[in-house]
Formats: sequence, C-alpha cells, structure tokens
Amino acid sequence: MPPDLVLSATHKTGDVSTASTIELKGARARISVGDNLVSIQQCDAKQTVQLNTQTRTYLESPFDAASATTSADVVEKRKKGGSVTYATIVADTGETQAMLGFTARHLKTVTTRDFSPAACDKRPQKVETDGWYIDLPDTVTCATVTVRETAVLVDPKNPDCVDEVRYDKPKTPLGYPIKYTAVSTLGDEPPVTTTMEVSKLDRTDVAQSDVEVPADYVAVRTVPQLTADHRPGEAGTKKPGTLRVGLVPISNRSDSKLDVDTFNEATLESFSETDLDLVKLSGSSPAEIEADAKAKEVDLLLTPTISEVKTARGGLVGKISGSSGDAFSAKVDYALTPPGQARARQNGSERSGGSTLNSAITIAKKVAPFAPPLMMMKYGYMNAYGSMLKTGAPTGAMQQTPDPVMNMAFSLLNRAAPSKPEEQLSTPEAAVASALEKVIKSVVSDVGKIAADTTKKGK
Repeated sequence: MPPDLVLSATHKTGDVSTASTIELKGARARISVGDNLVSIQQCDAKQTVQLNTQTRTYLESPFDAASATTSADVVEKRKKGGSVTYATIVADTGETQAMLGFTARHLKTVTTRDFSPAACDKRPQKVETDGWYIDLPDTVTCATVTVRETAVLVDPKNPDCVDEVRYDKPKTPLGYPIKYTAVSTLGDEPPVTTTMEVSKLDRTDVAQSDVEVPADYVAVRTVPQLTADHRPGEAGTKKPGTLRVGLVPISNRSDSKLDVDTFNEATLESFSETDLDLVKLSGSSPAEIEADAKAKEVDLLLTPTISEVKTARGGLVGKISGSSGDAFSAKVDYALTPPGQARARQNGSERSGGSTLNSAITIAKKVAPFAPPLMMMKYGYMNAYGSMLKTGAPTGAMQQTPDPVMNMAFSLLNRAAPSKPEEQLSTPEAAVASALEKVIKSVVSDVGKIAADTTKKGK
C-alpha cells in the first residue's frame, strides 16, 4: 500500500469558501491554499516554509521561533502585563463512523481563555468544536506541528504591555480532523463559525520535490514580502496613476562607523510594509543610479543620508528611559527628487525617538523577524482565507487546532505579530533605525501630497 496521503479539504467562514490540498509524506507535509500560497511543514527540520508560487519566494518560520529564553527576556523587560492560559477539554462521545477508508471518532472540544487581573487583554475567548477525527498511518509523522506550550503576546495598542501565554495540552489526543464545525467567540463580538470537511483522501506516493523548496526560489523575511506581487526590491507592474519611488543607497556622513548595507536592507524591508510603490536602485555613480531609475520607471528618487549620531552620557535621556548607561540620538536627512533634476520636490530631516524599526535591523542581521502589529489586518493572506482570522475570531484559542490548514494560517499570523516591545536606543544602530522609521512615515506622507498635487495640476 502506498505510504503517503493526499487530502482535499474545504473551509467555510461566512460566505467565503476556500479549497485546499494537503500532501502528507513521512516527516513533511505540503498544504496548498488558494491560487499561489503554499506551506511546507518540515518536522525533520523543525520549521515551516511558506511559498508564494507566483513570485517564487519563500519564508522560513522555525517551530521554536519564540524560544523560552527569548520569552523570558521579553517578559523580564516588560512594564505591564500578566498571564494568559488557554485550556482545552475534550469529550469523546463514543460514536464512530467509517469515513474515507478510516474509522473516525466523534469528539467535542472546548478551548477557553483564562487571564490574570494584570493581563493586557481581558476579553473572554472560547472555541467550541464538534468534529470527527481519524488516526493516520504510521508512515505519516508530520500531519500537524506540535502545539506550542508557551509564548509572549505584545499588546499592539501598547507595546509596553506584554502577556505570558501558556497553552495547556488536552489530556485526550484528538487525531487528524476529517470534518468539524468550530464556533469562535471573543468578548462581545458576534460568534464566528468555521466549518471544514475533507472530501477526498487518497493513498499514493508524493514526490520528494513537493515537500522541498525549489532551487530557484528567493528567501524573504517578512509576510508582506511573501504576499507581494513581486520580489523585494524588484520593480513589479507599475499601477496607472501612482508615483514610483526609487530608493538610493543610504549614505553615512556622521562620525559613527555604521554598517550602511544593513540599513539599506532593513529600510527596504520596512517600506514593503507600506502602500508605497518603492523599488531598490543600484549603481556605483549618480549616472548609473539615474539609468537604473529610468529603466524601472521611477518618478522620484529618495536619497536618505545619516547626517548625525550623538551619544548622550546619562543626563535627561537616560533618566527618562530609566537607563544608567549611555543613550544615543541620530539624525537622518532625506530628499525626494525627480530623476534628472537638481531641485528636490520635498526634503526633510528626522531625529530618533521611539522606534520599532530596530527589529528590522535585527532581521537584517538574521536574528529575528520584523513586522508591525497592524500588518496582519492588511494583506488578507492573499485573499484566500483571511476571513477565518478576521477581527472577532479568538486566534489564540484556535492555536490548539490540529487542522494543518489553520496551522498554516497561524504560522503566518505569528510571523506578523510583534514578538517584543520597543527597544531602548542603547546603540548607534538603534538610534539611526529610530530616525529612519520616522523618515519612512514622512516619505509616505510626502509622496501622497506630491501625487495629489500632480493630479490637481493635471486637471
């Protein structure tokens, strides 16, 4: 008998129906959802790899991305927050039924959320699931990833508030879901009902290449980069009526020695979180950069310059931040100039302050992912099954699910959510990152004004 399995499933939430295909091969599984989003669970490598088959990019997410050490460090530095516990109770009805060549058991589960008085979010959550589950053959060992036991949750509205999260494993093993109805509630929000049913299950031989990343795919570091219609820094199809901005390599005129390449990469990644049509420009001379801008149909050149990095020895900044060590400040100048022209349409300067771009700098150093808290509500998971995770669905409680398709969704959601509060400006890099983040916001605003002015003059 063939050792592998291929399943066809359908999820429904409201009036949205999403078809998916799950291929199970040994210690790996491939989940395909919608037109171009694929997830490969690699239990042998302890990671999930998300693929965008349209742009041929991929994003790696280690199973233990939120390690106990990292969680403890974040919790220790938090200013507010408490504890949150998700517990699941399983009730076996004793009913069995032949389904798709297996004997399915009828189980009902209830996952609830308990929290301490100091918790950031005190809204009650519950997920009630009525489903049928089977035991898969021993040849398949990676149908679902191991449910995480602990995590940290940063309040997107208040980065200083961090909750310790614990997931209590159910005492009764569920098995693999073949059919279920899950009703999710969060606070006073209306219930969200999600149904899933496997319509087809075949024993077959899955090709090894189906559970590996193709050689011509390019790695990305954030979910928006994965779900974009082009690779990072590349010029996608230019939309009519929009202004395309070309990012000129950042220059450093300060007295501080900085890894400018790191800032270039982090800034490019952070711009990908905005709606701005921005492309990376390259060249060793102004003429080469201009030629690259022309080839990529750029309307405005963005020229950032790190003009100042200072160290404030203790003093007021140190007292405000609660740090006895040195604190840094930085200034970044920028200009938006049409190609071939000497005069800028808009310019400005920004100084360091509260920042989240520090995390992007960390990404550039390949330590941890970066994504702002609102990103999860922006991209809609390629419009394939975003409604499953819409506001009102208690996603934390749903993380107890053994459904691989929902696991795929939560893997993306976890990559999009912030994993730590804002960092103190205790290094020159952090100070520059803070100033650059403000530059990004200013540039987005300035380009919007230029576009509006251009439209007005064209009428």
